[in-house]
Amino acid sequence: MKYYAFIKHDEVVGVSTIPDETFVPPTEDYDLVIEITSAQVDTFNQDRLPDEAKVYAYTALTQTLEIVDRDEVPATIDKTEVDADGTDTVTISNLPDPTDVLVDETHYTVTDGSFEASFDSAGEYPIICRNKFYLNKEFTVNAS
Repeated sequence: MKYYAFIKHDEVVGVSTIPDETFVPPTEDYDLVIEITSAQVDTFNQDRLPDEAKVYAYTALTQTLEIVDRDEVPATIDKTEVDADGTDTVTISNLPDPTDVLVDETHYTVTDGSFEASFDSAGEYPIICRNKFYLNKEFTVNAS
């Protein structure tokens, strides 16, 4: 398995995971194509890859890279209003594995498809769901 970052004008504009060890990605559309680690793929996708950047899929049969249209993370939320008592929970489901969930600036990594949160204090809490193959999806939960 090989991992690549595509760089243009000093910005990462795409990443790809390529299972074929013999494939070399095209470089003509980029200033630089570099091989990176799987951990770096996650870092580029989560922290540095802008929403408008491309994610590429590798097709082994034709040995080509194709741009994949990115939809929002397919997450759903059961409610956006909870009691601020620390026991009333909100559940986010349909999360791809893995998904990083950011709740009030705290990161959680979800690998089982769902995430629960409760809140002790009243307020509005943004919950952002991030996965490298999707655009971020954000919910706002009101705890009162």
